[in-house]
Amino acid sequence: MDPLISSAADQLFSKAAPPEAVREVLNGQAGDAMWAEIEASGFLDGLVPEQLGGSGLSATDVFPVLFACGKYAVPAPVGETMFARAALALAGCECVPGPVALGVRSGSKHGGFASFDVPHGRVAAWVLVSGEDGTVVLPTDGASFRGPGSDSLSLDLRWDSCTDDAVELPLDADWLVAGARIESAAMAGAMESILASSVRYAGERVQFGRPIGRFQAVQQQVSILTEQVFASRMAAELAFSSPRAQAAVDLLAGADRPRVAAAKTRIGEAAILAAAIAHGVHGAIGITEEFDLQLHTGRLQSGRLRFGSEAYWARELGRNVLTHGGARVVDFLREELTSSRGASP
Repeated sequence: MDPLISSAADQLFSKAAPPEAVREVLNGQAGDAMWAEIEASGFLDGLVPEQLGGSGLSATDVFPVLFACGKYAVPAPVGETMFARAALALAGCECVPGPVALGVRSGSKHGGFASFDVPHGRVAAWVLVSGEDGTVVLPTDGASFRGPGSDSLSLDLRWDSCTDDAVELPLDADWLVAGARIESAAMAGAMESILASSVRYAGERVQFGRPIGRFQAVQQQVSILTEQVFASRMAAELAFSSPRAQAAVDLLAGADRPRVAAAKTRIGEAAILAAAIAHGVHGAIGITEEFDLQLHTGRLQSGRLRFGSEAYWARELGRNVLTHGGARVVDFLREELTSSRGASP
């Protein structure tokens, strides 16, 4: 990761999204002040090409920003808005104001639209709804139905027809892959905070006259947690470091889908173990409202379901292996997941 971008993202989100502000949004309050600070940072136009008024950052460059979103449990669709703004700019469409969430479309332009369990739908001003016959960006305040999703930030939304201020997006993009890539980075960031909290608490909590971190059983569990956290970070970085998915246009097109499938699968599996170990180390205090751990473990559990679960992406990865030209799995790993094929000379 670029240390300058990583440091800037840490400074931004530590100030804009402290735990108390995150809790307020999760409990139903508006996050307008938080979003204003994020907007002012300039990160939201990071993927927009320079010639179109953005920063022209690569996928590798923006990874630290999305990682930090998970690290600080930011309750806003930062990554989704970055991708949506890049898509709008590349398609020659005017940028829409406010946070943009990614949804899955059901229905047609004449029969209306529906997006179910939209991540960050409750705090979004717009939802990018994609389907087989195209993509449209719709305002959330124009939805005819707003039902609760699987977590406090998700919503089921339905529009009876295209609203006057809707934006049709004539761009071929794989939004499921985009969402999974974003979610992989955020989940890896959440796990880093979980590890830091577990190590700190194990050193502070005294039982039988010494910190619990000195007990071999706890040390073993923390070691396993560390392994899972760093494996997840490597998997997420791999999904963003592909030489075939650095420019925004290739990133949106779903380039290197196998790397995204591998990342979302590995991180989803690690999330189960990481949350269990962290809560085991912290004990009952870890689930209390005033303790920050549950902000991050809750984020992991919702992240597992967003943009395809680990089971969905494991099947996708399996199909890629079976259709690969190589005779062995190791050939697939070498050529598709770790190869620098397609890198610029």
